[in-house]
Amino acid sequence: SSASAPDHRPIRQRFDRGDKSVLSRTVICAPRLDELFPKQSLPMAEQFLSQHWIESLQSAFLCRAFARVMELPNSEDAFFAGLLYRIGELVLLAQEKQDYLSLMLQHGDPLQRRRLEREHYQINASQLGKQVLQQLHLPQSWLDAALFCDQPTDRILTAHPVTRLVHVAHQIVS
Repeated sequence: SSASAPDHRPIRQRFDRGDKSVLSRTVICAPRLDELFPKQSLPMAEQFLSQHWIESLQSAFLCRAFARVMELPNSEDAFFAGLLYRIGELVLLAQEKQDYLSLMLQHGDPLQRRRLEREHYQINASQLGKQVLQQLHLPQSWLDAALFCDQPTDRILTAHPVTRLVHVAHQIVS
């Protein structure tokens, strides 16, 4: 049936047209890892996801701690912004599988990776993360945190405090 045929449109087009299946498959009910990657790549994928999760959790706890010290009204917002700021990478990994894993492993510099992501997929992980969070109707500061986490510090000096917290936590963790 055509309903189960793979959608080969670029990720950006699927999100621009409101394709929630990309989001649900990635965030809520992603297939098993061993179905996504060939056996020889499975350990690399698991290592990437483990590191991604550890860094996201560390960023989340740092953001909440910073928010409490700064006496921001809702420190839990900062926690979740710190947890989700790299969700675009998970979307790309789920959708592009081995291709994206190879790109991630070959290019350690985040700015270079974002440039290559844009060349390969017509969107980068930061922009994609912002779109995912937008579809979930999350606050603008979360969207900005996902979008600007890899940017130089001087670009976010005037940003929302949560965006700045996520940026600082990301710098410390990575």
